[in-house]
Amino acid sequence: MSLLTATSARVVIPGVPPNWSQWRGSSIARDRAKREWRELAHVLAMSARHAARWPPPVKCDPPALRYLEVEAYKRRPLYDGDGVVSALKPLVDGALGRTTFPGWTRPGALAWDDSPDWTGLITAPIDMQRVASTAAEERVVFVVHLVDPR
Repeated sequence: MSLLTATSARVVIPGVPPNWSQWRGSSIARDRAKREWRELAHVLAMSARHAARWPPPVKCDPPALRYLEVEAYKRRPLYDGDGVVSALKPLVDGALGRTTFPGWTRPGALAWDDSPDWTGLITAPIDMQRVASTAAEERVVFVVHLVDPR
């Protein structure tokens, strides 16, 4: 195991969330399901941050920009560009977004915030999806970079 800090952190989330904009049914059930995906992404992103040996994100001026690559391995039918963004929003919120509670703020696991000031999206929504042949292969992979890898 290396003691060096990695320039990227990789988060693998099993499964692919539903397209939340196509949700039919109770909004309470939808919000509960979104929260479960958000918390799973946060826990896995914290683990990836520790594996990469990154310190916790801090608020600074100018913002410390992070670069996000996304791949969603999903069985057909694939989502359209808006659908994949809708499906992945709770995962991005969990891994990168900060949460504000009365009296304190929890930063994202891999960035202070998921706003454009703090996070740059490298992958275009139309290029985020890959075909998985079985349900067991479905997953979402985030790679967060400290510097732009392009």
